[in-house]
Amino acid sequence: MDSVSIPKDEIYKVCFLDSNGKPNRMIVFQGNLSQISKDDEIFSEEERLSLSIDQPEITSSIQQIHKDDSMRIIKKKIIKELGVHNISYDELYLFSKKHDELHLLKAFLEMTNQGKVEFTKHMAGQFLMNILDDNKINLAEELSKINLDTYTYDNFANIFDKESNGIAEYSFPLPLGRKFSHSRDLLFSANPFSILPTKENVYQPNNTNKLLTFDNNLLLNYGNIEHNTIFVCFANDVLNYAISNSISEEHVIELYFPLLKEKDILNLYHLKNYLRCIKI
Repeated sequence: MDSVSIPKDEIYKVCFLDSNGKPNRMIVFQGNLSQISKDDEIFSEEERLSLSIDQPEITSSIQQIHKDDSMRIIKKKIIKELGVHNISYDELYLFSKKHDELHLLKAFLEMTNQGKVEFTKHMAGQFLMNILDDNKINLAEELSKINLDTYTYDNFANIFDKESNGIAEYSFPLPLGRKFSHSRDLLFSANPFSILPTKENVYQPNNTNKLLTFDNNLLLNYGNIEHNTIFVCFANDVLNYAISNSISEEHVIELYFPLLKEKDILNLYHLKNYLRCIKI
């Protein structure tokens, strides 16, 4: 039976990140097992460049991911590809990227609680990590040049607003299946491998703007995600990253793996014991 050709804009790619946050595997959910290479037309020039640098293994799937799939369904499709004995539902965290406008004064006031909290070097660094891509690498250089303990709005605007008159467009990582109860927190790293290794965690959970689980959310609720790509992080890799960078294991479990936290799995040791038990 001939495979049905799927329009390019309806093909989703699932990219798996290793313990350094680098892509090491990609599965293209195209509805058939036709071979895929980095030069395939489904990839943009930007994607091809990234694939040439990172060189992840690229495979195809007979499954499809649809816009009206929930996060729960997407996770189950990923598990089916990987094998139910190789990964559990609780160990998966997903995010994507999305272009969005940022009103800089509004952002600054949100991060400083309307000016009541100082905007520190670590806050500036974490915010930068959350929006940083290859096109914005100059921002890191600007930040290192100023190198203040605290920043005023003018300092902030001089770094992040060169020509945009207070409104800039950035590529933001976007948590899939996790959502804030009130509004997006710009200091939260939707990409867990972007958490800065600081003495105190820059982002702190807040009871007035809780980070909640929404695995029944549909993919279409997130709008147009960048390059139709979903990034997958495994709990084991995120915890190893946390350990390597002196980041609290319990902190990353709380943020990215709430189902593990519900089982009182708060660190890598607990996780290994849990996985050993369920595989017996």
